[in-house]
Amino acid sequence: MEKEVEVGEWWVPPWYTEKTSVVRLPFTSLVSLSSLERRLTAEGAAEVYNTYPDRITQLFWSLNYPPTAKVECAGDGQVTPAEDASAEDYERPGYSWAELRFYDWYGEAFFYRWRRPTHFDLEVHTRDESYTVRHEEIGALGAYTRGVSGVDVLGYPKTYTQILVEAGLNPYRVPLTLDRRTPTSEGVGEALIRLVEWSRISYTPLRLLAHASIGRPLTANEAHVAYERKWLITHTNTGLEDWKTMPQLVEHDRGGLLYRPKPGAHFNVVQLDFTSMYPTLIHKWNISPETVNNPYAQHTRSVPGTKHTVEVGRLGVVPEALSRLLTRRERLRRLAVELGDRTLELRQQAVKWLLVASFGYLGFRNAKFGKIEAYECVTALARETVRRAVDAVEGAGYRVLHVMVDSLFIQRCDKAPIGEDELNTLIHTLEQVTGLKLKVEAKYDWVVFSRNRHSALASPQRYYGRLAGGALKLKGLECVKRSCPQIIRGAQLEALSILGEARTPEEFAAALRHAQEAFKKHRGQIEAAHRPDAETPPHLFTFCVQGAKRAMGGGVEGYIWLLKGVEGYYPADWGYMGIDREHYLKLLEAAWEQLDPQQPPQQFRGEGG
Repeated sequence: MEKEVEVGEWWVPPWYTEKTSVVRLPFTSLVSLSSLERRLTAEGAAEVYNTYPDRITQLFWSLNYPPTAKVECAGDGQVTPAEDASAEDYERPGYSWAELRFYDWYGEAFFYRWRRPTHFDLEVHTRDESYTVRHEEIGALGAYTRGVSGVDVLGYPKTYTQILVEAGLNPYRVPLTLDRRTPTSEGVGEALIRLVEWSRISYTPLRLLAHASIGRPLTANEAHVAYERKWLITHTNTGLEDWKTMPQLVEHDRGGLLYRPKPGAHFNVVQLDFTSMYPTLIHKWNISPETVNNPYAQHTRSVPGTKHTVEVGRLGVVPEALSRLLTRRERLRRLAVELGDRTLELRQQAVKWLLVASFGYLGFRNAKFGKIEAYECVTALARETVRRAVDAVEGAGYRVLHVMVDSLFIQRCDKAPIGEDELNTLIHTLEQVTGLKLKVEAKYDWVVFSRNRHSALASPQRYYGRLAGGALKLKGLECVKRSCPQIIRGAQLEALSILGEARTPEEFAAALRHAQEAFKKHRGQIEAAHRPDAETPPHLFTFCVQGAKRAMGGGVEGYIWLLKGVEGYYPADWGYMGIDREHYLKLLEAAWEQLDPQQPPQQFRGEGG
């Protein structure tokens, strides 16, 4: 400790309406700092605050530039920023990177327990060269270690570390490693863009973000706001949920508004979305742990549909932190459109996910800035906002087919296409009524709300539709799930490609008949798969799940590929040992029911079903 001790007045949790004297001890050694913290805590000599986030992140706060920003080093050792740390169009850091993916007979492999993968893909990007290797035999991995060992960032499934070591590559010497252990893992190049954007926002080093949840950059950004205000942050969230009667609990413990639409195909439909609905409500209503139900607040307003109040006149930490994110995202979106830059688009998506997660962490009891009552305020306001929007849509003479939290599916009563001018007028009306911005999420030639197998109504979060441009939008269908066997996914996608050619009700009805033929073809493949002379590739029956506790009778780390045999589920690593024909036929039947808007459940069985 070289600098002088600082004594100042800081605001005290949980309401931050009173101050207390605080001693700040500047250190140049993290080891000495940690040692003193442990002694003070163990002896009860003092309370230690603001230990979150880590000390390195707080160091960058004090320097006033993030760890991924460019700096200039003077001869005397002084470091100064070489760019505007708050700019959205910063130059992309020139990190070199490589990505390894491993494969076996069933597809991409993530978990190494029973056998080694047989092949690998490699992508390398350095300052001097870039190259890609596809489906190379695993024994050839050692020939590529020189090009991989010198990169700044390496992405690979960490369950395969031993294979890399045997090939002559020590991943522990790579400055930053990313665990690519999910079927939908983003590429390392895209992951780096996201991590750098989060680092610029939260001032957190990349190595601390690489293996952390999204809550780390989100909470670090909120903590930075609190730190600037001289607010003390406790080590753990000590706030308790307020007492509620049973009727109050039923009323408050609810999510967003969700309709159960009538199953069927609907033509000329427009989907409207509220722009950043939850973050905007948080900011607009000043919802934060210290502003909700504050007993010391002088000016408050009641939240409709709850017993809660929100303080007005003092901006909360969470709303201020979110306002910075909302502003940053809007600027990035505008720049991405103006410049047509893919990197800027990925950055705005990274900010979007922080905004999406902000609502969930507001209700997370262990979050530094979480409080269940604040969460309940947001959901109540969201329900009230959507109800007002529905009333306005119906009052303007349109039908509301479906409501899904922050989305409205609307249609003219005569089912004719909605004109551009009348759509703009409707959006303007809704914005005036709700006080929130809306955008056109999609225009459909038709949209199908899929039936729930256990109800006469449709599943609220499953639908598919043909966009006005000809592409298909799929939500909640089996073919978009990781746990869907590939033969079932193939049947749905083939049928959907047929349906996607239709535009009118007559064309859709005809296409539906042709789509059913595609399912019958896949049914024949399943029927024949158990015969010795079967030509159906066995990898079509595999599916990927995480954990597989129920299937395997114990915990399995990471993702694993399974098949369903007559004796139960078994890992694809064991090799192909046949399938349970009836199981896959039932899955095929359920997949058809998701597509068919006309027939009742159990309609599609085919011969021998």
